[in-house]
Amino acid sequence: SRINLSKSFPFSYNIISTNGSTTLNYGLQLSDGEDNNISFNTINTFGAGSDNGIVIYGGAYRNNVIKNSITINSTGSSNYGIYILSNVTGNNVSGNTIITNGSSSNYGIYFTNGVDNNTIYNNTIRTNGSSNTNYGIIIESSQSNNISFNDITTTGASSNYGTYFLTRTNNNRFFNNIIRTNGTAGSNDGIRLSTNISYNNLSNNILQVRGTLLNNGITLTVSSNNNTLVNNSIHTEGNSTNNTGIYINHNST
Repeated sequence: SRINLSKSFPFSYNIISTNGSTTLNYGLQLSDGEDNNISFNTINTFGAGSDNGIVIYGGAYRNNVIKNSITINSTGSSNYGIYILSNVTGNNVSGNTIITNGSSSNYGIYFTNGVDNNTIYNNTIRTNGSSNTNYGIIIESSQSNNISFNDITTTGASSNYGTYFLTRTNNNRFFNNIIRTNGTAGSNDGIRLSTNISYNNLSNNILQVRGTLLNNGITLTVSSNNNTLVNNSIHTEGNSTNNTGIYINHNST
């Protein structure tokens, strides 16, 4: 389904199944809309990669994405449960159940490029990959989002992150979330902050990270400065070396 320039549109209690033999299959796309209610939908997307449950983009704002069930089953990589991009502000993403299955680069929720002042609350997120780089939540180049009470599990080989703050992502609040990151190889993180990340507050989160080696509960790297880490419970586990609760790169303060 594709919705353009919609205002106050109720999109609820639908059952959507998209099946493709190649890539780029979508459950729902919303562009340039405002004050829409996307709720209680069941969305199943099958394809060969770059498959999406819900995509919101192009200046849409104040939309509610609430209590949807989203499942992505892909034979390829780069699959998104909820993908919000390009100057989308003031949206509420709450109470959704999101499962993404694929090879690598499977994402539960991905905010990028000016996605500011949104709420991500009480979602259940499962990302499962047969290979690397599977992430529960990514916030990239976006500001002032509240992310709380989410239950996140990521599973794959290596470089799997529960939540990833990336590239000039500032002034976000991340609190009371539960994260389980599981890797069959190394370099898995519960929360990772990378490349000019500042003034974020990470508090009261429970983090469990398992892999072989180089697994961290929280990683701050590449000029991640002036962030607050308070009252987080962190458990890291590996069957080899260099597993760390909190790792701070020498370029971060």
